[in-house]
Amino acid sequence: MDVYREDALYSAYYKAHGFKYQIVVSACGIMEDVSGPFGGRWNDAEMVRDTLLEERLQTLFDAHDPYYIYGDPAYGGFTFIQRPLDTTTMSPGENYYNRKMASVRVSVEHAIGLVATTFPAIDFVRQEKLGLGGVGVKYLVACMMRNMMTCIRGGNQISDMFGVQPPSLSEYLRYE
Repeated sequence: MDVYREDALYSAYYKAHGFKYQIVVSACGIMEDVSGPFGGRWNDAEMVRDTLLEERLQTLFDAHDPYYIYGDPAYGGFTFIQRPLDTTTMSPGENYYNRKMASVRVSVEHAIGLVATTFPAIDFVRQEKLGLGGVGVKYLVACMMRNMMTCIRGGNQISDMFGVQPPSLSEYLRYE
């Protein structure tokens, strides 16, 4: 799908045109993986498949002691991406799991909000016009700058919530 075709940018869910990004945020408040832009029509599972996120996670996580990332309900059918449990037949323990994990999912929304409030010029709806200035690149740069600010300040609301310190700026910028 050509992401820059106007019809590819329309999201029926949001009833608007725009770009989407797939973002993985760690407990230290750093956006570890930002992929995109994708057209507004793309769903979460399509973005995971297109970016090979599941395959990349498989190379990172040990099969004997696996780790997972947590996503919204749309991330079904992936090995390393957990999602909320089905609410139709929930035990009290499963209900507790869903409640606790909902706060984890909200942390991604907080990261997206931090980017938008720190850099209001990337508010695409009001400021940007498709084809007039690299909207996608500006957003990716804003994410990286927001990560650097998190490192310099020693954290953000996400790292505070989980009690995990972000890396130092020199550790974050180290290229290997």
